[in-house]
Amino acid sequence: MERRKVVDAEFIIDGYLIKCDKRICKSHGKIDFIIISYDLDGGIAEKETDAIERGKTVELPSPTKEGHTFNGWYDEDNHEVTNETTFNKDTTIYARYTVNKYTITLENAKFSDNTTSKQINYGEEVQIAAIIPTGTIEPNYVGETSCSSVSDIGNIKYRINHGYAVESWNVTDSTENTITYRVPAEDKTVIATIKEAELMADKRECYSYSASYSSGYYSCPSGGTLSSTTCTVTTTTTYDASVSYSCPSGYSRSGTTCKKCSSSSYECHGDRWCGTVCNSYSTKTATKKYSCNSGDTIDGSTCTKTTVSTYNAPYTSGYYYCSGSGYRSGTTCYNTRSVN
Repeated sequence: MERRKVVDAEFIIDGYLIKCDKRICKSHGKIDFIIISYDLDGGIAEKETDAIERGKTVELPSPTKEGHTFNGWYDEDNHEVTNETTFNKDTTIYARYTVNKYTITLENAKFSDNTTSKQINYGEEVQIAAIIPTGTIEPNYVGETSCSSVSDIGNIKYRINHGYAVESWNVTDSTENTITYRVPAEDKTVIATIKEAELMADKRECYSYSASYSSGYYSCPSGGTLSSTTCTVTTTTTYDASVSYSCPSGYSRSGTTCKKCSSSSYECHGDRWCGTVCNSYSTKTATKKYSCNSGDTIDGSTCTKTTVSTYNAPYTSGYYYCSGSGYRSGTTCYNTRSVN
């Protein structure tokens, strides 16, 4: 009979550590397990929990997350956790990532800042607008184009304008000129395909409506206030007031000074003359007075002259008119409008 060698081994069964040595397996007591939980924050890993012996270390998983770079594990107190960290209680640790940037390049399009290539964070939404060439607009009319009389009412005409528009985008089914694009987890070239297109097909009909009437009126085109059929214009001019000076009774004036004799004596000079001589004078400042021409008003040293004139207000006759760009014939307007 062939003899088989039993390899030394350890097993955990129902929380008990079983060790086998050659042909004999023995229990070495129940292990004190704790649970390590991994908060992957949207990432993916080969495991989400580990059961380990209290006071031991554990081989931590390396999660991946779309559009992000894994930056390590941290506990709830923001301390870094590594493969050398020992655990003494049930613990949850948290994966930390840095969002990646990817290069988005545009063809026939531009970002809102008018650039055509930039690095943007994964998952960020950006506005991208197609660059539409400035084409000539060529209106083509089909059918009756006249709309100026009763006989034209009901006539139909078509207008077709040609230009350029978005045919397709390589990243969406939209054909709008502007799209919202969410940055993927890779460098990407976004292409707008432009086509010559029929921008507008407009079916229009001729119709009529009553012209509006503006009543005749009087006005004052040269300024002034209208009263019935008369315009009154009031004008004012200013000029410097005249200045005069006066002295109290008993004073004589010299320029702007008033004076009178306050002390006198009688004197004779030989046989030539004898008379009263003033020995001293008392003086006052002459009173200053401003005045204007008759009928004018005064304010300080300024005079104001008011002149009132009138003229016959001209009359503007009433008239009919069309709103918008309609064509008028007498009291009737004709125009076109869109129809289905």
